[in-house]
Amino acid sequence: MTTVQQWGRKESIIWPPRGFYYSYGAIFLAIVMAGFLMYLHFRFSLSPLEKYYVPYYIRTELAGLFRPSGRYQLVYITDGKSHSRLAMDGDVSAGETQQLSGRALPFILSDSALKTGDRYIFREPQHPYRNNELHTWLGHWIYADTSLSALFSVPLYWGVVALVLQLPFSLRTDIRRRKELRYGRRLKGPVLVTARQFTKTVAGDGIGITTNDDKHPLRIPRNAENKHFLLVGDTGSGKSSIIRQMLYQVAARGESAIIYDPACEFVKQFYNNKRGDMVLNPLDARMPYWNPSEELRRKAEAKALAVSLYQPEGVTNKFFVEAPQKIFAHLMTYLPTPAQLVAWMSDPAEIDRRVKGTEYWMLIDPRAPHQRTGVLGSLNMTADSFRLLPNKDDVTATWTATKWAETRADEEG
Repeated sequence: MTTVQQWGRKESIIWPPRGFYYSYGAIFLAIVMAGFLMYLHFRFSLSPLEKYYVPYYIRTELAGLFRPSGRYQLVYITDGKSHSRLAMDGDVSAGETQQLSGRALPFILSDSALKTGDRYIFREPQHPYRNNELHTWLGHWIYADTSLSALFSVPLYWGVVALVLQLPFSLRTDIRRRKELRYGRRLKGPVLVTARQFTKTVAGDGIGITTNDDKHPLRIPRNAENKHFLLVGDTGSGKSSIIRQMLYQVAARGESAIIYDPACEFVKQFYNNKRGDMVLNPLDARMPYWNPSEELRRKAEAKALAVSLYQPEGVTNKFFVEAPQKIFAHLMTYLPTPAQLVAWMSDPAEIDRRVKGTEYWMLIDPRAPHQRTGVLGSLNMTADSFRLLPNKDDVTATWTATKWAETRADEEG
């Protein structure tokens, strides 16, 4: 016995099948709507005699194209003696009249016909008539010179309107399905959209970015503004322009922005002393006095400050990162000024005096000279930065991130 291995997967059932079935469905729904409206028009707008002759009106118009005559049964009224004539619209009213042969007529004699002496209404036996002549007679005497197309023009009009309203959506859906069946369907991953489509998809009501591709800004949701933005592009591609757009909107809201501006390209444009803006650059004369010790509300926060200053990037042995962190955090518990901190970090004997008797002493034990030299060298890497900070006596303003955050939160709240 030989078994055949079938590779791949069987194609799943596709519904609707290939083809413009949504468009066909739109046409079908338009026809159903037009037919329903025609039924309502026939049921409630036409007189009893007009309803009776509608099949004849249609038949004589169509049959007149192919043969000259046909057999029909017209409706007559009579006084029961010798006088009879074709029934007109005013001679009948809604009701039912039984016939000796065939089904009952869907109307009765009207009061006006009874007053003129007419007593009976009946359907004549099948009789040959010329199609064109009978169609002309029906159009003039029964339908008041209203053509067959005009008789049902309103339902047909609304059927066309329904089709026109549906076709843009159904055609677009059919075209999209055919493309998916031919080129595949995107299951996950990014998709290229316009700025307007992006804003609509994510319900963007926050920061907006205007590009050259679309006059409408690309907006993100307000509650997503605290997440990261990644701006990638070559020099001159517009990254700084996008940042400026964001900063203008932040300023217009009366909110705060923290800008890392090593090239000082934004401080010239956005710095406003009257607004309370701060320049945290030791080389700038506007730099206020900042003491890292004043950021500490509790001693445990010293470790977080140390971790931010001593990072593991480029260091193969993490010991020479974690050891300086611990010693620096311990030194901060004494709440030194920047000048004191620089003096301590420049004096190994001072560090020994403040660390001796603690669990950190083993990290710089003189009996392990190589380890001690490495830890103290790593610890001293930040001393140059603290040396640049201005002295309290040289400036008039002081600043701490903790108080600034609390003040801004109160103002914005």
